[in-house]
Amino acid sequence: MLYLCLLPRRKGHLPWAGDKTSNPDQWISFFEKILDVDFDYVVPGHGPLCGKEEVRKQLKLLNELRDNTLKAIEEKSGPIGIKKSTIYDKASESRVTRTLQHFYAFYSKNK
Repeated sequence: MLYLCLLPRRKGHLPWAGDKTSNPDQWISFFEKILDVDFDYVVPGHGPLCGKEEVRKQLKLLNELRDNTLKAIEEKSGPIGIKKSTIYDKASESRVTRTLQHFYAFYSKNK
C-alpha cells in the first residue's frame, strides 16, 4: 500500500487555491501529474485520508474555477461574475470569496 503525503512548501505555510501567493495553473498541473502516480491514499495537509477520487474532484474544481474565471474576465464582470462551483458545498463564504478574487486577479494578469 502506497501513501502519498502532501506537505507545505514553506515552513508554517499551508498553501490553498485562494492564497494570494498560489498559482492556479501550477495547482492544476500538480494534480494532473500526481494522478499518474500509483498510490492508494493521499495524506493531505488537512482533512482525512483520501484517494485518487478526491484528487480528481480537486482537479475538476480548479479547472471549473479557471474556466469560469476566464469567462468572467472576457465578460468584464469582475470577481463577482465568476460562476461559483457546486463541487464543494461546505466551503466558507469568506474562503470562496477570497479564492474567486485571487483567481480573477491571477488570470487578469496572466491572460
